[in-house]
Amino acid sequence: MLALFTATIRAQSATATLSGTVVDEQNAIVAGTSVTITDTAKAFERTTTTDGDGGFVFTQLAPSNYTVKMCKRVLPKPELKTWF
Repeated sequence: MLALFTATIRAQSATATLSGTVVDEQNAIVAGTSVTITDTAKAFERTTTTDGDGGFVFTQLAPSNYTVKMCKRVLPKPELKTWF
């Protein structure tokens, strides 16, 4: 899984916005992915889920160093059971 990020910082603001799109190895969007941003120095963590276009946004981020983790739970193929 890959993510493309953009960051916005306004000159008059003390906060930033981080947004991105999660795509797979074939560059297809991945909706429903859990994205977590963590500031370990401040023990701060926030989680969101990508939308139908694979997009996510974190707003009001204080200046710091962050890590971003993505997780998509993949369900196993359903097993069809037949009883006679």
